[in-house]
Amino acid sequence: MPNLTRILLGSGFYPANAAASAHARMAGGLRLIRHDEPEFDYHVSDTYPKMAGHPLYPRARKFMAVLHHEGDKHAKAYRVLWTIQQPGGNPRLLQAVFVQKHCMMRSGVKTVAPGKKRLISPFFNYSTEDYNFRPDRVFAPGSVEETILSRFPFLDAEVDSISVDAVIYSGGTIAGPDQFDFRNRYLASRAAEHDEGVSVWRKLEKLKAGLGKGESLNPSAIYAFLDSHIQYRYPAQDNSPNEIYAHARSQEAAIMKGLLQSQGLAAFEADIARRLRYSRDALTAVA
Repeated sequence: MPNLTRILLGSGFYPANAAASAHARMAGGLRLIRHDEPEFDYHVSDTYPKMAGHPLYPRARKFMAVLHHEGDKHAKAYRVLWTIQQPGGNPRLLQAVFVQKHCMMRSGVKTVAPGKKRLISPFFNYSTEDYNFRPDRVFAPGSVEETILSRFPFLDAEVDSISVDAVIYSGGTIAGPDQFDFRNRYLASRAAEHDEGVSVWRKLEKLKAGLGKGESLNPSAIYAFLDSHIQYRYPAQDNSPNEIYAHARSQEAAIMKGLLQSQGLAAFEADIARRLRYSRDALTAVA
């Protein structure tokens, strides 16, 4: 059984007092189709018929939206916000977030190409191709989506608004109000890929320089170094640029440690070499 708390937190579930305003079409061409628009139901019933027929769908559809890209550059990162209201409670935010990093498994890439659509929610993010490849994944009996939604404590809450808070396009342009500093999170997560690689490379070079003739590198020293960086994630969550960057570095250290454990030193060093080739991003706002 999936851990509901972990999944919700990992999906960006958190309380907030801010409300988001709706922007149906962003500069650059990314368009948000909300659940209360006729086009939304047509898209779901036509592309995801199993989902449209699920008993949970009528209650869950308000937590879904379609991203339709009508521009000419890939949307390579975005944040979509749902402001929900429980009777007698404070407003809360749910979010769907994606950031295209330098190196990702193909299955993890959720960019929106020109002319394409994605069905998104705080719980899943699927393209038409995803669904056609694995139609049992979305709202299938026992699936993660069904389990989360069946236990979601705010399923009967009112949705006050849905909006695209920020979108970043290929070529380095960003659009949207960006209420929660998505720009810094995007830049930090991509810079951290490169910077963690540089840091580990320097450590490896120092360890190798200290080896005697015939000695081989002891991975325990590398693990200890990576573990010290993984601890970056634990200071108070103040959402400052330094904290955002430190958390991104800790995530990259954890990824690199997992690679070293599963594939060994040769693959680990190849990953470092790839990270050294990454460059830092610069973003330009669009009207």
